Amino acid sequence: TKNAAAFNVGKNATLVVTATQDNGAILNIDNSGSPSEIYGQMVANDLAGFTPTLYVANTNGIIVGPDANIAVPRGIGLIGASMTGATAINDFVRNNSTLGSFINVTTGQSKVEVNGSITGDLLNAAPVFNQPATFVLLAGGDVVNTGNVFGSFVEVFAGMRAAPTKATVNL
Repeated sequence: TKNAAAFNVGKNATLVVTATQDNGAILNIDNSGSPSEIYGQMVANDLAGFTPTLYVANTNGIIVGPDANIAVPRGIGLIGASMTGATAINDFVRNNSTLGSFINVTTGQSKVEVNGSITGDLLNAAPVFNQPATFVLLAGGDVVNTGNVFGSFVEVFAGMRAAPTKATVNL
């Protein structure tokens, strides 16, 4: 979904995302010109019978606020880069000559900042830390995590086009 109106989740809001098919993945591209701000709860669940994998892409950055809780059992990708081009979108949906999908991040890399929590589940609106997300991908020119990221597989790509001594990854 290309979203010119922004992709934000307010402090008191809860966004519940579902899928209509098995192994569904949702890519939300924020084209607003401002960073995506997630301050409330974002939950992927199986209300429609299937739990999706979530991706948020914004060339102007993504901020997960200190009180934000993201529950994504199948995984999440927060991508501080442009995914608006036809090539990037076609590659994401496997509309290419390869056997699988991949993320083509070629332009615009900005900050991804996680101050809240990312886990596989919530209980009474609080993260459950013994239930990790299948994977967590944090990608951008600068990735900062002062929150709690709990996944079975965590990938951090910071400074993807960084000059020597400009990129720091501290896990």
